[in-house]
Amino acid sequence: MSGRVWITGGGESIPLADMTISHIRNTIALIKRKLKTRPPYMPYHGNSDTADRWVDMEELHNDRVALELENWIKSFESELDSRKR
Repeated sequence: MSGRVWITGGGESIPLADMTISHIRNTIALIKRKLKTRPPYMPYHGNSDTADRWVDMEELHNDRVALELENWIKSFESELDSRKR
């Protein structure tokens, strides 16, 4: 696939092309679990204008993280497909 590099939980950088099939499958499962358990929004006890802005920023951040994780799933699945050929 591409030159994408996955950073492991231990901080090691592994090019996607160098990951084993089982590692890719386990990573996909990990990402899917994380997407199901997105962090809840934290209550803010300041004034309402600040709270609204804070919640909006948190929602935007969570959405961006979720989108990036979904893109990783697509990359991993594409890599698995290319290895089947």
